[in-house]
Amino acid sequence: GPASTQHGGGGGFGDGFGGGGGGFGGGGGFSGFGAPAAGNPQQRRKAPPTPPSWHTPEAGGDPFAHGLASLAAMVALQMTAEGELLEIMQRGLEHGGGSSAGPTYNADGLSLLLQHQLCVLAYEDLLQEQVASGGAVGSTLSAASLELLMRSTRRLSASSPRLARGAVSLAPSELDGMLTQLRTLSGAIGDAKAVVTTELGPITPPPMDEVRGSATLPYFDRLTDLPDVEGLAGAAREPPVVLPIQLSVVPDKVETFADVSNALQQATVVCTLLANQRGLVQNSYALRAALITHLFVRVVPLPLAMSNTGRALRCFWNRKDRSISHDTQAELLRWISLLCRHYAAASLSLPLTVSFDATRMIVFASMAAVADAILRLRAFDAPSLLSLHYSGQAEGPVAPFALEMRHFERESERCQLYTPELAVARTQLLDYFGDLQRAAPAENRLFRFERSMELGVGEGRLLSQLATQLGFAKDEASLGAFLSGQDSAMVDLFPELATFRDVVFMLKAMMVPSGDALPELRAWTPMDATLKWAYRPASEGSAGTFAVGGFGSKEMHVGGWLEEDGDDDDYYAVSSKAVHPRKRFGFFRRLFKKEPKPRLAPSAADASSLCGQEVATEEDILHVKSLPDFNGTLRAADSELLLQYLSAPYVRIPLLLDFFADPLRIQALSQPRLQSALECALFEPGPWQAEAVRPLPDTIPVKKEEREALLSTPVGLLFHELVHSPEGLVVPTVDKMLAAALNMDTGAPTGASAAIILFVARLAVRVEAYVVFLAEHRAWRREPEQGQRRAQGEVS
Repeated sequence: GPASTQHGGGGGFGDGFGGGGGGFGGGGGFSGFGAPAAGNPQQRRKAPPTPPSWHTPEAGGDPFAHGLASLAAMVALQMTAEGELLEIMQRGLEHGGGSSAGPTYNADGLSLLLQHQLCVLAYEDLLQEQVASGGAVGSTLSAASLELLMRSTRRLSASSPRLARGAVSLAPSELDGMLTQLRTLSGAIGDAKAVVTTELGPITPPPMDEVRGSATLPYFDRLTDLPDVEGLAGAAREPPVVLPIQLSVVPDKVETFADVSNALQQATVVCTLLANQRGLVQNSYALRAALITHLFVRVVPLPLAMSNTGRALRCFWNRKDRSISHDTQAELLRWISLLCRHYAAASLSLPLTVSFDATRMIVFASMAAVADAILRLRAFDAPSLLSLHYSGQAEGPVAPFALEMRHFERESERCQLYTPELAVARTQLLDYFGDLQRAAPAENRLFRFERSMELGVGEGRLLSQLATQLGFAKDEASLGAFLSGQDSAMVDLFPELATFRDVVFMLKAMMVPSGDALPELRAWTPMDATLKWAYRPASEGSAGTFAVGGFGSKEMHVGGWLEEDGDDDDYYAVSSKAVHPRKRFGFFRRLFKKEPKPRLAPSAADASSLCGQEVATEEDILHVKSLPDFNGTLRAADSELLLQYLSAPYVRIPLLLDFFADPLRIQALSQPRLQSALECALFEPGPWQAEAVRPLPDTIPVKKEEREALLSTPVGLLFHELVHSPEGLVVPTVDKMLAAALNMDTGAPTGASAAIILFVARLAVRVEAYVVFLAEHRAWRREPEQGQRRAQGEVS
């Protein structure tokens, strides 16, 4: 019922709090929860008991206290209707109980009184509920209702600016009364919550003799008497400390053998730090590969060819004014051996791309060339017998030995050399190994692992010469054991023999045609790259062979894939076919019992790979039934013209650049296949020109069997075009392409236009690097020209 009639009779809202003086604070003030004052017969009458009416919240609850606000509004409306609210606000209440004209209550004070009145009503309902149930206070209420009442008391007694402003307008006696009543209500709610709980009680066991006592655990107390397990934790793990790695300790230039030894040593230390902290340092494998590439391509000089006229004066390794000690020679080869392991582990832990495959091949070839040049040096103090016999300087009827690098020459023809240093290094390596191979007899060629893993004739001759001079056994089984290290007598005397053997084997392994023969892509360590050699002596019907283990396998099948009597020219005549690659993999198909995966895809600049069928000349393109349109970016006539340009490698660079410099055709460069085709056409060096003077062709077009001899270049096609093409043919065309690409800029970082701009910009920067390299080393051009004229009698 209404507050005025339910709590205290007809005395209104103020009478419900206490005496008959009327209003808040009149007479006896706050005398209790609705206790009637003496002397007022109207207040002594008691209203009929009203059963408690609890408001059941909706299913969604009352998160915004709308019900509470509605109840407060009902009380305020009732007080307004009876005229008591206006009277209270006009004259106020007596502060301290002595005056009838006290200060006016503000709005916050009125709100505080209304909230307190609601708590009073809640307490009355709790008492009525106790009388109706005949039990404890709140025994029939839910835990949620009791929690709501407890929160209301906390809300009323909370410390907030609004409640503080309202309490200022109340008398101290009123505040004391409120505090007493809130404590009484809180105590009642606490007693009720002790009775009402949401916890489930223990389950009473069924009244059966069979299960009686089944829940008792007589030995449960043993769990409380556990031994101390702190000692089992072990020592605390020491947190890792990231050691600083200073790449700049590797010098950018060397001038003496001691400088080379220092550079190799510093690089080995840096690579060791990167390898041991591969879990702490990001890009550890890429940093090691880049450092060793920089060291052997740009820092350590490569040896010059024997036919170079200035070799005695300009070759770093063969200058007449330099000499080397045996200790320095052995130390240099030892550092090369360690760096070879680091580079093998790092390069095989990185994803293989066409450009990285070319870099890896040239770096290993550079290691082999430097090791070969060092091994040929004659120490001034105590020359190594191995060096004397290998270089042909030993006493007696001996001849020099050499490595067979014909396969490296053919494999490097389709390498994508994006930097001019790699292109120049390729030429230096081919010149160096080519002259050595021509100077050594055919039977003195060593380590032809691509043809056979047997003990070759060259290795047998070298080891026999050493065994003869040192008194070792010279039978085939002993020589094989000497080379493999199973009999360590020879390797202990000449550790450089094992170093040279491992470096050459790594180089030959990286040129294997099948990707299945290489170790899998994973995080390898330098210890994994340590090769373990074994020699299996000859038995009935089979010759003795070497077995090489490493990278987690007992035997690496990376040798013997080229026929012993086969020719590299015949092999590459088959391997160049873009549509018939299976003829290349007969050895690997027999070895792995499946179709092998090629190490690299055919060249993207090959017209056959773009057409999907074999085309060798321009006439073959005319018979192609369906020309590729590259997702509609090229018309049939433009596609035919593009394929014809690609079929003429010697002259295709300026033709392709002018083709894509057209504002309409440059849009086709948004296709990845055409991007790869243009990059391969520019940066693949093509056949290598071994002779200084190249004969002129007798017929045009050149005969097929004469193409390699007449259309080869010494340093690559791009260098050849930049040096010999008319001025304004290559560089201005690239500038024109760049301007046409920038005109397509839409401001968006993605899309076809962005792909074209980024590709052309990258292409222009790479071509510019070749131009800058030519400008920096323009003196190199004068020497071959003078040598050529001197050979023709023009210069005395």
